[in-house]
Amino acid sequence: MGGVAASYVNLGTGLEFVTKDGVDINVQMMLDGIFPKLLPLVVVLAHGLPWLRKD
Repeated sequence: MGGVAASYVNLGTGLEFVTKDGVDINVQMMLDGIFPKLLPLVVVLAHGLPWLRKD
């Protein structure tokens, strides 16, 4: 369920770093290269986590 819901959520980070050599490093592109749609999945799972807790 989390994977399907994460595909409907559009979330990204605009973080970019510039090294001393002048190379731009885009954090979102790095995350998508490792695990595409990682941030939307984390948000969906974190939102549903309180429902799984037992009181």
